[in-house]
Amino acid sequence: MRFMGTRPDSVEVEREHIRKHIANYYDRHGFGLWAVVLKEDDRLIGRCGLLYQQVQGTWEIEVSYLIDKPYWGKGSATEAARETVELGFGRHKFARVIALINPENIASVRVAEKSG
Repeated sequence: MRFMGTRPDSVEVEREHIRKHIANYYDRHGFGLWAVVLKEDDRLIGRCGLLYQQVQGTWEIEVSYLIDKPYWGKGSATEAARETVELGFGRHKFARVIALINPENIASVRVAEKSG
């Protein structure tokens, strides 16, 4: 969250964010953020997906990922981001997918590099 510049609000506010996200992404575009879940126990550990981002006046498709701190360094972000990028190129036929990352967030830069 340090690099995102936001902090979670109340459960009620987060529910409203999810509702709006579903309406603005899934209903309109057929994609958005998905849950990242551990296969061995179905535990929710983060999110990953595709979002529209405006960069210097141009709309781009960004791969976005956020993994809960206890699961950092275990490959979850890379696996989720790699699959999401493949989905963007494969199913959605995007010409490119970008990652907007604070350069100080070295771990996230590595995830993006490994994800193509």
